[in-house]
Amino acid sequence: MQGIHGIAHQPAQSYIKLKVLAILDVVLRVPSVFMVDALLNYQIPLPWHTRPVLAVILSIIGLVLASVAFFLSIRVLLKFYGAVIAISILGTSSWWNQVFIGQFNEAIEESQSVRDFIESSDFQMYLFVQLAYATVFTVTIRTQHFLITEVMVFTAFLFPMIVRLNLPLDLEETNTSQYAVYTFSQYFAVAAPMLALVATVAMKISWIYYTTKYSLMLVKHIIRNYGLQIFLEDQWQRLHVPTVLRVFWLSRFALQCVFLTIMVMSQEEDKFDLLNAGKVWQIFTNLMISGCDSTLTVLGMSAVVSSITHHVGIFIQSIIGSNVDEEKHMGTVSAILFFILALQTGLSGLAPEQRLTRLYRNFCLLLTAIMHFVHNMVNPVLMSLSASHNLSVYRHLRVVSVCLILLVVAPWLMIHLWSNYHISTWLLAVSAFCVEVCIKVIISLMVYSLFIIDAYRNTFWEGLDDYVYYIKAFGNSVEFLFGIFLFGNGAWIMVFESGGTIRAVMMCIHAYFNIWQQAKSGWKIFMNRRTAVKKINSLPEATLDQLSDRNDVCAICYQDLITARITPCNHFFHSLCLRKWLYVQDNCPLCHSDIYQTEKPDDAPPEGDVNNANDDQMPDNENLHHRHVHLPEGAVVPDPSNPSPINSNDQENNVPRSSQNDHEHLD
Repeated sequence: MQGIHGIAHQPAQSYIKLKVLAILDVVLRVPSVFMVDALLNYQIPLPWHTRPVLAVILSIIGLVLASVAFFLSIRVLLKFYGAVIAISILGTSSWWNQVFIGQFNEAIEESQSVRDFIESSDFQMYLFVQLAYATVFTVTIRTQHFLITEVMVFTAFLFPMIVRLNLPLDLEETNTSQYAVYTFSQYFAVAAPMLALVATVAMKISWIYYTTKYSLMLVKHIIRNYGLQIFLEDQWQRLHVPTVLRVFWLSRFALQCVFLTIMVMSQEEDKFDLLNAGKVWQIFTNLMISGCDSTLTVLGMSAVVSSITHHVGIFIQSIIGSNVDEEKHMGTVSAILFFILALQTGLSGLAPEQRLTRLYRNFCLLLTAIMHFVHNMVNPVLMSLSASHNLSVYRHLRVVSVCLILLVVAPWLMIHLWSNYHISTWLLAVSAFCVEVCIKVIISLMVYSLFIIDAYRNTFWEGLDDYVYYIKAFGNSVEFLFGIFLFGNGAWIMVFESGGTIRAVMMCIHAYFNIWQQAKSGWKIFMNRRTAVKKINSLPEATLDQLSDRNDVCAICYQDLITARITPCNHFFHSLCLRKWLYVQDNCPLCHSDIYQTEKPDDAPPEGDVNNANDDQMPDNENLHHRHVHLPEGAVVPDPSNPSPINSNDQENNVPRSSQNDHEHLD
């Protein structure tokens, strides 16, 4: 039974061990980020700043060590921090020895006996701390395999105090040899543990060399065989970069919050009230100002923004019942957008008050982007619910409620900003994005309403496709006009307010994807639809007598033929269904003969013969219901009501358009 229980406990122990290692893999990289941020911003008050050359050299060495430590594996990282802890213990122990020897000398001068000093609580604390230092140091550098080294280390930590207790009480009465022993004890307390540490490192020189060589060979192999992008993605995941930056920013935020609270409390004459809204707001604004004062802190704040938007996306996804991983895309793009806005506006280099104002503006732009993302998550679910004739009122109500919330939040944000700020390019940009959100939500609700109406109709609504097309075409046209307006707004900012390479690059990207590509795609869909309508209009329309005589269904949608178009091969189809088919090819879905010809071939038989020949090929009505439409492999019948490229999945999945990319070139 003990063996069975032991086996059962092994998976749990392995899971806990993996969790602990995962936490350490993140936590142990954070000090490196703190060190790099401090050195790059000269926030460490070093005593040798009066010597610039020495300060620069030491800063470079610190940056190299911090960078190397950040990229180490968890196994090597533990050993690296073990060496750092050992050196820290060594310095602290030496300082502790000097402090207590000084206290011992002061006690002797005050005529206190040695026995009283030894029995005091301070000396017992000193003895306990030094023994703890010796134990931790020994375990850290793993010298327990050598008994003589272990004894030497323990002796070294306590050696100065032992020597001082055996010397004359008055140091002036010591002879030369005794004073030399006392001086030697001071150096021995540092040199002996340091030699043990150096010896331990020297014994692992070969391991360090071969590990470094193997790592470089592995990097070279991955880049050569899989490419630089795969290597960078692998390192990004291995180092947990977003999580490390997030922990760095939050821990920095927490430490500064404690210091600012203590500072405000010390300045208050009366008792400090934590519930005082004014004081809390003052602390919060100072924390936000200092939270984006460097490039690394901006990266950390971007990681926090990514996490928040990611969880907002999960919450919205749980409300609407979507299975698409749009919240991951939402978190990533939000972080990139926030960082680009911070770079192109020079957020970290502004004065504190200007930085707070700029940060608020960037968050307003980010909020509009999040609203666009939420619409992109809701729109496919809304369309699928209406098209699938889902009767769950609660499901419909949840999705429609999210749309209504967007229709409330966007106008509220506009009213709030216009009430508190004067007109500016930034305010116009935010307003344009808010209006665009409202228009997109209204368009989605209108199309949703049309599909709901069609679901409760008993007859085929052939005009539905045209109504949906015109509504979506209007929405996309407005979106295109907003893209042009935002491009002009960004050009004005770049020329007359604040330029920069990043802003220029983002404007070029916006102009290509959100203006040129959208215009070309819309024109292509318009021409395809126009050509298909022209082809359909060239075909005769079936009369009521022909439809009643045939008493058949459309071979494309399998719905009753209330109205129909007749192809040259004498096949009957709905006008709408045939128009969708003509987006893909010009052949008949049943017999594959040409439906539309610009010129009549010379060897074409008379019209009556063609009709007779096709009548022989017509299947019976009973078999027609079971005929399958022969689409070419990989072809997709597009929805002409959707003014987007032929692949309708791009529209339903909301490929990033101006609503997302427009934010990246504005402040």
